[in-house]
Amino acid sequence: MRSWKKVTRIIVSLVCLLVFATLSGYVLAAEKIYDREKENNNSPDTANIIELGQPFRGVISDRNDSDCFSYKAEESKDITFLFIDNNNNPFTIFLIDKTDNNKIIKQINARGKVVYEFKEIFFANHEYVYRVSSSVSNANYEMSISGTRIEDSLTLKGSEEMEYNDTVRSQNILPREDILVSGKIKDSDDQDYFKFEAEETGHRNFIFYPQSNNDFFMFLCDMTEGRYIFEGNISTPGKSQVIKYNAIKGHEYRFFVTATGNVNDINNEKYLFKCWKQ
Repeated sequence: MRSWKKVTRIIVSLVCLLVFATLSGYVLAAEKIYDREKENNNSPDTANIIELGQPFRGVISDRNDSDCFSYKAEESKDITFLFIDNNNNPFTIFLIDKTDNNKIIKQINARGKVVYEFKEIFFANHEYVYRVSSSVSNANYEMSISGTRIEDSLTLKGSEEMEYNDTVRSQNILPREDILVSGKIKDSDDQDYFKFEAEETGHRNFIFYPQSNNDFFMFLCDMTEGRYIFEGNISTPGKSQVIKYNAIKGHEYRFFVTATGNVNDINNEKYLFKCWKQ
């Protein structure tokens, strides 16, 4: 009986805590906002979630306060950040890549009635946090972020492809010739381009590993010579394709892949590829 009463008291206490947090305007975890910040957003873990193109207002209550805002990029974008201070107050703003061990990407010291604009590339599936603080109390500000699809080539930061890489101009660049790359064809309109450079002359085995039961079309070409090494369909589900060729140091190579077959059946068709040095 005593144990049940103890459990009841704990439950009632927790409910009261949640009610108090709600009534006082504080949140216990990250929450999406639209026009105004919501406390408590003092750390990256409790950062307010923001959307592209949605301006909002905030206030630093004192020198111990800081406001954090989070945005997770579903695709690689060129992000523009706008910060407006109308009261000539000093601010310090950090841009943090939370996915990359809270790496600080940029710091800016802002003051005065001006618009601060700087651009940074946000990589797909990374969570980014803006942290705003001030040395004065009741410091008001406005901010927003906007983004545009990246149309330039991007060097892979890891082993996963980075969208959008569906044109030659926006092709993914491999940081090394021999890394294992994973990718997927999202739908019948998707296609992926990759570029890499031969680090030394010698024999190569370029291996494509289908990870789905769909068919693929691909080509591998030597861009320096303007010569196709391989071009064709892979119609055996789940069976890898090995392309043997002689690489020349300093030559640039392009790999293209897309899924074929019934357009209604193409849905996130995964694959792997790797260039093995012999």
